[in-house]
Amino acid sequence: WLTTQIASKRPLIRPGVWHENPEYFSPTAVDTLEIFQMIAEQHEDSLGAYVISQATSASDVLNVLLLQLDAGVKKPLRVAPLFETLGDLEGATDTMKTLFSLPAYMGIINGKQEVMIGYSDSAKDAGRLAASNAQIDTQSKLAKL
Repeated sequence: WLTTQIASKRPLIRPGVWHENPEYFSPTAVDTLEIFQMIAEQHEDSLGAYVISQATSASDVLNVLLLQLDAGVKKPLRVAPLFETLGDLEGATDTMKTLFSLPAYMGIINGKQEVMIGYSDSAKDAGRLAASNAQIDTQSKLAKL
């Protein structure tokens, strides 16, 4: 569904509709939509990557991309998933393989992808030694994609 929406020219949400119909939007949803509206109003070179903390799946990345496109961001920000917990690190390769298998996504990123590897949450989650091993293993696997 997300890739279909990303490829669609039809807006998902009409700008400002959250103010006209506030009963349908939570305060968090309004804040999120307004952030993407603000991003759309900025000069295309004024912002860097959009980092997704606690990224766990391809849909995390695709959601951010869809919200940017829907808000009218002309040149979408790079979307960088931050894999932090041990489980996230272990799933990072599959997440990125899924994204790289999607033609719509590959067409947008032009062969360039940033990925961030977290260390503090994984160390809290699994201990420093296990976290270090998982980080090294994840980096090695991601570099081969």
